[in-house]
Amino acid sequence: MGYQWNATGVWATKLTNGKWAVATQLQSGGGQTIQVNWFDADGRVTPAAPANGPYTPFGRSSWNGAGIATSDDGAFTLLSTVQLSSNNTDLQLYRSWQDGSDGYTGCAGTFFNLISVDMAPPNFMQDFARSLAVDEKGRMIVAGIARAGGNDTRIVVARARPDCFLDATFGGHGGRAIITIPGATSVRVHVAVLDDDSRILVGGGYAHETGSNPDGRCFVTRLHADGRLDTGFGDNGFVRIDNTTKQSGSWQCDIRHITFDAANRIYVNGDFVVTGDERVDGFTLIQRIRSNGQIDSTFDPLPYARPGSYRSGGAAVLLLDDKVVVAHTGTWTRVDEQVTFGELQTRRMTNGEWPPGPDFIVPETSSQTLPGTSAYHRIIEDGPDMFYVLATSGPDILTHHKTHMLRYRRESTIPKEPTDIIFRNGFQMP
Repeated sequence: MGYQWNATGVWATKLTNGKWAVATQLQSGGGQTIQVNWFDADGRVTPAAPANGPYTPFGRSSWNGAGIATSDDGAFTLLSTVQLSSNNTDLQLYRSWQDGSDGYTGCAGTFFNLISVDMAPPNFMQDFARSLAVDEKGRMIVAGIARAGGNDTRIVVARARPDCFLDATFGGHGGRAIITIPGATSVRVHVAVLDDDSRILVGGGYAHETGSNPDGRCFVTRLHADGRLDTGFGDNGFVRIDNTTKQSGSWQCDIRHITFDAANRIYVNGDFVVTGDERVDGFTLIQRIRSNGQIDSTFDPLPYARPGSYRSGGAAVLLLDDKVVVAHTGTWTRVDEQVTFGELQTRRMTNGEWPPGPDFIVPETSSQTLPGTSAYHRIIEDGPDMFYVLATSGPDILTHHKTHMLRYRRESTIPKEPTDIIFRNGFQMP
């Protein structure tokens, strides 16, 4: 059976018992499923014992996955979108014991919780999950979008208490915050994170024109810990990032990852595409924002591109010295065939410049690391010294059914020999 790879379809969380729970989005024909499996710290598969008992791999039918996280009581939570009818989709939280066993007692049984917004029923009831985070009190922060009619799309952020019910004190809409970007259409949300003050930052992209090929912007918005829009951040709560290449054409931009340095400065990265004159140019974007929401002009936003390639995905991690590592995926067309390769690159944190020397992994090196074609999806930090790159691979772009975790140390340059420890042989949907 063949599988289509999903560009944002791999998530992982480290459990309180030291094991990794890894979720992979797989697509076959018109159906999608999220597969979950468990691995020891050294990468060995945790065997199921008995066959239908703890640590048995399982799949959940879902439109799209959005994240996996560990709660304080040792359970793990999976966020996805479920389709209830042809015009009704909701965000769903699923919680289980950390070994996947049924009967999770922390929420009076195995936990399913639908989060609906339904901005304009009965025609517009489409709500989509996009990102999951956990605050210092063990509450689940859920981010996504809700359609309100036509191209009118709103940002949705909800908070679920550790007892699995929505926190009614959050956001002003029964545990939900509903945010409108002035003048925006077709809003897309990809990431939500918390800073040291428990404020919530949400990133994505949007269009600000209508038509078949509307121009767009990247955005970052910040909410207070209680779900109120932080109007002191950026321009009345929003940071908008314009076309940093100054290249003519229609621009679509998406922020996919947000991280912070010791000075509480914000690093956002993702990808954008410039379309015009029968060409499509793809770029990887990284930008630094001050804690007050002002774009840091001392950081060079010069985007990264390879000739003839599309860019997708994005994740970043700070190294121990003056560098930021960015993971992304490039797509090329070669003799009527599209191929993908995952890449890592570095930028100086002081000013955003490219460091001298071959301080990035080129596609040829990446293809030797993983067989066939590969894609890098996200970065997971693991303590002060280690980080992991979540990747997929397969013989071609439509059959990325192998999932990997590439382990690196936060040293001065990117190691050229990562340790592939997770899903070495792939995991197939039954």
